[in-house]
Formats: sequence, structure tokens, C-alpha cells
Amino acid sequence: RILDFAGMSDRVGELYRRATERNPYDTLSYFNLSAWYHKRDQYDSALIISDSVLKIDPDYPKANWMMGNIYAKFEEYSKALPYLEKAFPYLADNVEFLYDLGISNYRTNHPDEAALCAKQMVELAPDFPGGYHLLGLVNIQKGDLQGAQKAWQTIVELLPDDSTAIMNLKMLEEEMKRNKK
Repeated sequence: RILDFAGMSDRVGELYRRATERNPYDTLSYFNLSAWYHKRDQYDSALIISDSVLKIDPDYPKANWMMGNIYAKFEEYSKALPYLEKAFPYLADNVEFLYDLGISNYRTNHPDEAALCAKQMVELAPDFPGGYHLLGLVNIQKGDLQGAQKAWQTIVELLPDDSTAIMNLKMLEEEMKRNKK
């Protein structure tokens, strides 16, 4: 971390690579290398290294999350979901993890599971807009327009400049007007 902070991040990557060579069964060194690639948006490399971690320890929670997160970034939600579900028992109190799990459930047409993730996010971190965004999407998917409206209004109260929530509210209001006619 100190080397990273000092602007020597390439040196950090080299240290992680050497650590994996010295001890090829050290899951933490592999995971750190994978996280280093992920932080630099080198997802293909992070995916390969995370897969190596899971070959050593298939239940490693953060490596499962990393795999799920990367597949979600590639919009391959059906591939992401099994990894995220495997990590859930260990990371159920992490809102960023819950967002990945929730959006993957939403995108694979599992609205009830996505809603559970969104509600848990809102309970854990009421100021985290991701939970409300997901809740709005799930409510739309379920046909609950008023629930979606409430979720996105909450975001605007928290973050008045959140353009996604503002846009979603405008489109939702237009849809609600059309439905009243």
C-alpha cells in the first residue's frame, strides 16, 4: 500500500507476482495480485488470477466475489451469479458485494432475490444510493411503480444531483401519467 501510495504501483504488482512464484499455494498472494489487476481495470488478468485462487481454494469468498464482479462488468450476469452466491454467506454485510449480487439477480430475472439484496443494502447503509437504485429497478420489474418512485425520490433526497435517479423519476412520472389515461 505504501508503494502504491508513493506512485510505485508497478513495483507492487511485481512483488505480488514474486510472492506467487515463491509460494504457489498462497491464496492471499494470488488474490492480492488479482485485486491489483482489477484496480487497474485489467479484468482479463484479474479473472485468470482469481481462477487460480479458486483452484487452490474454491470457497475463497473474496476471490468468488472478484470473479462475479468481473463477469458482471462484462455483463455476463449468469456467469457472475454462481460465484456471488458462493461468497454470500461470508460477505452478506458488504453493501458493494450486495449490489453486485443484487444486480446480477435482477439482470438474470430473479427479482425477489434482487429485492432482498436491495433491502439489506438499505438497512446496512441507508445513505448508500446503490440500494435504492436497485430497489427502483426491481420495483419496476415487479410492476410496483409507486415503490420505484419512492426509491428514486430517496436517492434525490440523498444526492440532489444524481442524474440517473432524476432521469428515472421523469420517465416513471411519464409512464404513470400514461397509465392514468
